[in-house]
Amino acid sequence: MQRLGAPIIGLMLAAMPASAAPDCVCEQFEALQQELDNAVMLRDRHKAKAEEMERRERAGESPSRLREDYSTWEKDPRSGAGAGLVATTQSRQSAISYVPRGARLIENGTISGWSRTVQRDGYEVSEVDPAKAHAIEKSHAQTGEDLCDFADAAAVEKSAQETSPCKGVGDLLVGHENSHRDTCRRMGFIAFYFRSASELARDEVKAYDAQIQGLKALLGKALDGAEAQFEDDTHMQWSASMFSATYDFKTRQAKGAIPKHDGDSWSVKLKGVHSAAGSNIRAYGSHCTVSGYTRDVFLSVAARGKDVTVTFDRFGATPPTRSSCPGLPARGGSFGTGPEEVGKSFTVPLARESRREEDVGKGEVAKLAAANGVKLTGSYRAKLSIICPPAK
Repeated sequence: MQRLGAPIIGLMLAAMPASAAPDCVCEQFEALQQELDNAVMLRDRHKAKAEEMERRERAGESPSRLREDYSTWEKDPRSGAGAGLVATTQSRQSAISYVPRGARLIENGTISGWSRTVQRDGYEVSEVDPAKAHAIEKSHAQTGEDLCDFADAAAVEKSAQETSPCKGVGDLLVGHENSHRDTCRRMGFIAFYFRSASELARDEVKAYDAQIQGLKALLGKALDGAEAQFEDDTHMQWSASMFSATYDFKTRQAKGAIPKHDGDSWSVKLKGVHSAAGSNIRAYGSHCTVSGYTRDVFLSVAARGKDVTVTFDRFGATPPTRSSCPGLPARGGSFGTGPEEVGKSFTVPLARESRREEDVGKGEVAKLAAANGVKLTGSYRAKLSIICPPAK
């Protein structure tokens, strides 16, 4: 995200609050995820653009033309670097750029006299005289002036913090621009100022790589003290020629502390309560009742990247149940097979609240029931939540 000569602008989508950004906390988890998505998208696009520029450079295209094409691509809102980025909050688009002091001095005419006139294709054109340019750079260095320093460091810091959802993101934006300054100091201002298009893109890739790692660390830190909580509800209706019943299964109180992690992956074991109840049971013309039960349920929750997988590891012992059907012998009750069998797992997007719904009538249990002349309909609804710790 830098600007040299023709503007080369990296885009950051964020809010414009009236005051500086607050610390990054659990409640901003989705905003941090989106910041990470944006940074990964921008990194990958700049990597692809660098490869394109390198191919065109090897083919002998004009360096100035390639820099112009690259600058146009950076700024194009429809098909350029920032096309399709999603704002972290309701906001406007903001551009944060590294402008070295030397570039500002060139723009206002303080630094001049480093060009020479040459004949090219029958025309007189002006081009950089390397010897003059390096002499000017050396003269500034002898006075202790750093041409790679920010032209306005305070403005960059202010813009970064005011356009970020939280302070950690703002700090990473400043770090991104610092990366370009460090490249300038390593190369020297003149070499930096006249970099090729592929070098411009490669420097962005390097800066975004560091920004991505920082955002992952913020995501991990944001969940310090948070818990994962799971619950589900299953509603099943069975019907056959001489039998019909409604069964309801629930998982509640399944919680576990999310461990410290790197922002990319984590896992936690949950223990909850699984209950079952029957209603509207008819067998051979008799209205029946079946005692319900409560048992333990053990689950695993494993997050990686943008997804999280919930797995039913095992259930505690199922208490005995009894059924009563007037006119029929008493017997042990049966709740059939629920959809939460051991080993069942599903994956949902990782968010502060993720939901999953299934049509029980289209599942494997329904197919097995149908093969035995029993119709099964119903629904399965699950919710995985991240419970943030109390505000400090």
